[in-house]
Amino acid sequence: MRTRIRRREILALAAGAVAASAGQPRVPVSEGVPRVDYHAHPEHGMTVARAIGISKSRGVRFGLVRHAGMKESASSERLSNDTELLAWKKSLEGQPVFCGIQAEGYVRQCWLCAGAL
Repeated sequence: MRTRIRRREILALAAGAVAASAGQPRVPVSEGVPRVDYHAHPEHGMTVARAIGISKSRGVRFGLVRHAGMKESASSERLSNDTELLAWKKSLEGQPVFCGIQAEGYVRQCWLCAGAL
């Protein structure tokens, strides 16, 4: 007799495999569904520490995302060069979150090197 695998089980297995292969923290699963929010911005009072606290209390793994692209002004918080990108990545090393960037505004192909990504 053949047992059918449900979509939720496949998603849970896939999320676990991806996280394990990337050396990332375990992805919580509820009712067979991975609990991940890949798009949370640590800004406007949301610090990395606060995001981690919310993540733990809600049983969800966060992907913390910073805006990246050409700075519109000197006070812009966009990541606009390799040094800033590498500092962002380093700040999240060992934290139970995924690290990401969101391209904004005018983005040239060469403003970040592939090695920093």
